Amino acid sequence: MYSLSLFDETEMEIVKAFCKGSVENSKLRKELNLSESTICYRLKAIRLKMHANDLEELAYKFCSLRFIEEFPSDNLAQYYSTSFTETEQKILRLICQGIYKPRLIANCINCKISTVKTHLGNIRNKLHCSKTAEVIIKVFQSGIARKLSDNASPS
Repeated sequence: MYSLSLFDETEMEIVKAFCKGSVENSKLRKELNLSESTICYRLKAIRLKMHANDLEELAYKFCSLRFIEEFPSDNLAQYYSTSFTETEQKILRLICQGIYKPRLIANCINCKISTVKTHLGNIRNKLHCSKTAEVIIKVFQSGIARKLSDNASPS
């Protein structure tokens, strides 16, 4: 099973910053004062330890394993009341289930990949995110994931 004890001290600092929403190398570099090569190397090591293929999968695993609860982020309550269209809500529910690739989302909601990419762009804009991995973290940490699951219509 995965646990925070998998990581050395530097990796823990990266995990902590990542769980607080710093998912871009440039943000991590500024926040942790580490070189680009160190960030890349350590992120790759973290992904390998977590068996994650990409940053989005890593973010989802951190959220589903409740690692993010160990490192709460400030000022995310503002996103809780963000209004999303019905389609954006469907996409966010899928993201909360670990389905974050546009092709897979498009298959699930029966629309074009380009439409999904447009909606993902709108979601990123509303949450002030530049990456889907950051959306995943914010949705879980702000309580939006819980709100969406509470408001989900029975299938």
